[in-house]
Amino acid sequence: WSARCSSLSSSRSRMMQISMWIRWTIIGIAFTAFSSFETATGDKSIKSGPVLSSTALGTQCEVDDDILNCHVKRGETATFVSTLNINGSDSHLGLNSLQLTLRWPKFGDVVTRAQTCIKYKGQLEINGSCAVTAMTEGNYYVGPYPVTIPSPTKRERTSLRVLALATWTDGSISQEKEIGKVKVALD
Repeated sequence: WSARCSSLSSSRSRMMQISMWIRWTIIGIAFTAFSSFETATGDKSIKSGPVLSSTALGTQCEVDDDILNCHVKRGETATFVSTLNINGSDSHLGLNSLQLTLRWPKFGDVVTRAQTCIKYKGQLEINGSCAVTAMTEGNYYVGPYPVTIPSPTKRERTSLRVLALATWTDGSISQEKEIGKVKVALD
């Protein structure tokens, strides 16, 4: 009986994982601008991509040459959202900790090495009030996170870079690297 209950529990857990994966795949079908960071051996990686259907930054985004371009008004507060894929290699490692930096190359950091945590239904929150920071390998939705748009004196093009610093469950720490970028037109 115990083995049967364990088998049912395992099947139910697997079905929930598949359901969650399908949900994130549907949400993430329209995302682009992938880049990743890997360990020295190249076996573990974290990838991020803006979710167009949920707007990556503001409400006017389009894809151009596999790069997400968003038009925002100077001085407004826009919402940043993203997806995140954690690949723990053949060992299926997870993360003990993930810190994200959102950086304007010309205007500085929106947030620096902010701890992420898992909130409702596996959603990652940047600088959140939740306590769970460990993550299994898989796909996660990040955000929404408010970003104040810089106010230069004239229109200009820039980018919002997403950098990550990860501590894996095997104790290794990946160097902080860019995992995504959104090109932004400041109107």
